[in-house]
Amino acid sequence: MKKIGLISCKFLTISGFVILMSFLSCKDEEINTFSGTITDMSSEQPVEGVKVYLDASVVSSASLSSAFKLMAETTTDASGNYSFEIENNSYFKFRLRFVKDGFHTASYEFDPVDQMSHYEKDQAFARESYVFVKVRNQSPYNDGDQFKVRIERINEECENCCSGDFHYFYGADIDTSFLCSVVGGDSVLIYSISIHNEESQIRGTKTYCIPGDTVFYNCYY
Repeated sequence: MKKIGLISCKFLTISGFVILMSFLSCKDEEINTFSGTITDMSSEQPVEGVKVYLDASVVSSASLSSAFKLMAETTTDASGNYSFEIENNSYFKFRLRFVKDGFHTASYEFDPVDQMSHYEKDQAFARESYVFVKVRNQSPYNDGDQFKVRIERINEECENCCSGDFHYFYGADIDTSFLCSVVGGDSVLIYSISIHNEESQIRGTKTYCIPGDTVFYNCYY
């Protein structure tokens, strides 16, 4: 990497990024650098072999395009670290993408700060896991039956995971299912409330999310 002369520096934090803004003199070239550490969201251990892609949309003299173009890519080392750099340009927006088999793909968009800046983004990376919930009411049932279920304690850092909102079901002869993305290695709570003949029943079941696998859970009421 070429050496760059610095007059002064200051730190900013914008949208989760630690940004070092450098004001330059006598610089050889203006570059943007990107670095960070990837850790397992459940175990907090570093994740090796994550593909990290940097995309950017560029402002040209002729037009402004929001389309992303791949600018650089790298792979995390044994300590979960990544870094790369790109030459300065009239960038409109950046996007980092984190990809590895067995993990939920993650991506983040952010705006450039200056012609030359350092962007540091640490990423908690979620292993793939799923909960398949089967919902069915059983005889005797009637049109007044009600049932609601949600999956609680999902790691809030997992943007690809389920929201944890209730799923509602009304009436007789309910026989359906839904699939929920969760964090492999974590435990969640499957919480449900059923109402039949004006009597309610509340259940809560703690469930371990098997990394790389699907847990099946029956909600019969």
